[in-house]
Amino acid sequence: MVELKERPPGTEAAPKRYGDRCRKDPDMCDLNTASVAEMAALDGITISDAYELQLWRPYLDWFEVESVPGFDRERIDAVRTAGAVLVVPGFANRPGEH
Repeated sequence: MVELKERPPGTEAAPKRYGDRCRKDPDMCDLNTASVAEMAALDGITISDAYELQLWRPYLDWFEVESVPGFDRERIDAVRTAGAVLVVPGFANRPGEH
């Protein structure tokens, strides 16, 4: 077996998918990929809320978040103000479509 001391160019490890959005920009947290701890760090989301949000994802739009128990339009607006965003899986979001 050959042991590599460093990776050959172009074979860098793929970035982790879940939660990367929160780590790259701490002012924005993607509810579709964030961990429970990352969501719970947002103002207005408790650990139990974060588990509920994780259970119901992926979300295609904010109207789907309203189906999560305890999340009405007013609460969703507060969570969005705190930095929550939605990046739709499989689609490239343009600015303003979060």
